[in-house]
Amino acid sequence: MKKYTIKQVSELLGLPKATLRYYDQLGIVSPHRADNGYRYYNEQDILNLKYAEVMKRINCSLMEIKQIMDFRQKPNLENFPIILQMIDEKQNWLSSQIELFQASINYLELITKTMQEKTKPEDAYKLDMLINQIFHAKN
Repeated sequence: MKKYTIKQVSELLGLPKATLRYYDQLGIVSPHRADNGYRYYNEQDILNLKYAEVMKRINCSLMEIKQIMDFRQKPNLENFPIILQMIDEKQNWLSSQIELFQASINYLELITKTMQEKTKPEDAYKLDMLINQIFHAKN
């Protein structure tokens, strides 16, 4: 099994070494330690780091990431409802983000159309409506 140093993993995944050390400190991903104290990562550690980074992208806190990683490694049926609720909350958050991005795309498309066709009063009103929609979508 191939071993990777913290420097190699940092370069491979584009993560700062400080982040890797912090993940180790929190127990999110704990690589093997050699007798000299150096961290050595294996393929599973790298996959776990990828999981952690994807979970960060979907707005998981580090504690939530830790809970999910712990559940992945040692499923505990008592924690199952908590994990399911967390996943449901993240799905709802992602859905709201999709709506926000779609409203923003619509706004940009309308601005482009308005600028190309010259501004009409009714187009300005449509822009105002979209701005209100985007503003309220973030709250």
